[in-house]
Amino acid sequence: MSWLPAVRRRRRRQDPPAAGRLPPPRRRRRHVSAPGGGGAGHAGRARDPGPGGAGRRRCLAGQRRGRAGAAGAVSGAADPRRPSAGERRPAGRRARLSLPRSGVPARRPRRLSGARPGGRGAGGRAAPPRQRAGPGPAGAGAGLLAGSRPAGPGRAAGSARRPGRGRHGRPAAADGAAGQGRARPVTHLVCTGGGTAGHVIPAIPVMQRALDEGMRVSFVGSRSGLEERLLADLAVPYYGIASGKLRRYLSRENLVDVFRVLAGVWQAWRLLGRLRPDVVFSKGGFVSFPVVFAAWLRRVPVVAHESDLSPGLANRLALPFIRTLCVTFAETRAPRFRGRRLVTGTPLRPALLRGSRERGRALIGVAPGRPVLLVTGGSLGADAINRAVRDALPALLEDFEVVHVCGAGKRAELSPAGYHQFEYVADDWGDLLAAADLVISRAGANTLFELLALGKPALLIPLSPRVSRGDQVENAELAAARGYARVLSEDDLDPAALVAALRVLRGDADAVRERLAAFRPGDAVSAIVEALGAAAGR
Repeated sequence: MSWLPAVRRRRRRQDPPAAGRLPPPRRRRRHVSAPGGGGAGHAGRARDPGPGGAGRRRCLAGQRRGRAGAAGAVSGAADPRRPSAGERRPAGRRARLSLPRSGVPARRPRRLSGARPGGRGAGGRAAPPRQRAGPGPAGAGAGLLAGSRPAGPGRAAGSARRPGRGRHGRPAAADGAAGQGRARPVTHLVCTGGGTAGHVIPAIPVMQRALDEGMRVSFVGSRSGLEERLLADLAVPYYGIASGKLRRYLSRENLVDVFRVLAGVWQAWRLLGRLRPDVVFSKGGFVSFPVVFAAWLRRVPVVAHESDLSPGLANRLALPFIRTLCVTFAETRAPRFRGRRLVTGTPLRPALLRGSRERGRALIGVAPGRPVLLVTGGSLGADAINRAVRDALPALLEDFEVVHVCGAGKRAELSPAGYHQFEYVADDWGDLLAAADLVISRAGANTLFELLALGKPALLIPLSPRVSRGDQVENAELAAARGYARVLSEDDLDPAALVAALRVLRGDADAVRERLAAFRPGDAVSAIVEALGAAAGR
């Protein structure tokens, strides 16, 4: 007999109340079954069994107010439920009166224009069916999505949100590259990296592109001064933090450097809280780990770039906190990395690609038709290569004009004809590379990628695994396997072996150039900047 209370309540609603008294307050019910799309006096929510809308819930409170106000205006009769002058409302639960106040129009119901089929709008008028998105002729409401918000004051029907803004007033995101995330404009970019020039120079073209696009750019590096000197020509603020070198061997300094790294994390955390960047770009190096970890704590997305075939120690430690990893080679291994991985190549400076062979030969004053041999040991120089080249100078000068970039503080007191020494070359490096016919070099990833992009046959002498993690050996083996270069082990390096390997390379130079002509470096700067926007928009 559980249906009896419902029957009694229904009869009470249908019978008119006695004159001079108010009906007893009704209990609020969440759902009431109403035939035909709802009648007067319904409370709470009702089901709408109209055509195409059976079983759907519809809020009818606002529509009741509109119908009651319209009915009272037409008939002019007073509602029997409205208390007369001088009467007081009964105590207890507030009576649910939906009549509008005198002289005040009824409040407009919410979602009135989006009423379901079978429902009614204000004044008892049938509401139009909801428009659905899809192909078809353009018309009123044709662009609205199913379940979208109705047009309000100051907003045309079928119009989208204000361009450039999303929910809660935040900037709206746009689709990213190849559907990978939703890119949005980056307003503030923080870059980090350091320890060697190879962890700073590739970030310079990325920062320059960001500045050209109107972004605010900041750089976080170590307090040694190396990174700040390399960025002297770039108009970006520099912030130095404490950093400890990540060594792979036992040393007392490892214990001290643990506290330096922790101090760097704290300083980077406070700095990022003050700068509030949209995204962080890391080029690796021991100074980058505190910044990457602090960015993860601050929920700032991180995009990192790895130049070698296997990530360095700093990038390996930072992999769990990186959202997107950009790599130079498709063969790059990043075990246990679960984020987005992109093959972008290494960012190259525009000045490097605009190098002039004529300007380079004029810089060293070489005679026409004489081949040029360029020797470089990286940004810090290479003592083993410097010794072997200087000892082999008499044989080398017979065939080449030798340009030797030996490293800061490693210049020798030698000045034979045809031998040109430089401690470091910055602005004219592109011209010297363009003028070189053959190159002797270490196998660092950045230098190797520059040689491949410019099509220079090279003799690679990788750093020995005894004093490194073996990344240069992997890079050199990859270049040799593709026929882009020849490799001479540092353990076999001596003046005679150097001259013999160089003569073999010279005889095979034309075939190497043909294979290098098929190498396509791509636009790494644009790919990385696009990845920054996609990471910031997620």
